[in-house]
Amino acid sequence: MMSVLTSFAAGYKSVTEAKDSTERSYNGISEKWNLTNYSLEEEKLRYEAELKSSSCSFCGRTILQITAMVGDEVRICNHCIDEFHEVMHQNDEETYQAIKTDARTSRGLLQR
Repeated sequence: MMSVLTSFAAGYKSVTEAKDSTERSYNGISEKWNLTNYSLEEEKLRYEAELKSSSCSFCGRTILQITAMVGDEVRICNHCIDEFHEVMHQNDEETYQAIKTDARTSRGLLQR
């Protein structure tokens, strides 16, 4: 099995080379790296499941695709909030125009 770490060592010939390069920029960071016994496919599935478990309950966007997320059990992202806000204000304007039209019609009927 190929470890996930090995697959993400793009541009390097080995994990050791990737660790050494990273260590030069971030002293002590390579001690935090963990080798796994999972295949790349298994790790991708785990990662996707983790992202999905914290995705927007309405549109399914993940935290990598949004700016903000609100909620715990049920989550809503900034995109859905913006869309909801747009719809509510659009409906407010339509409702206002309908009420205004009804009021004019009612006044006309009452005056006859």
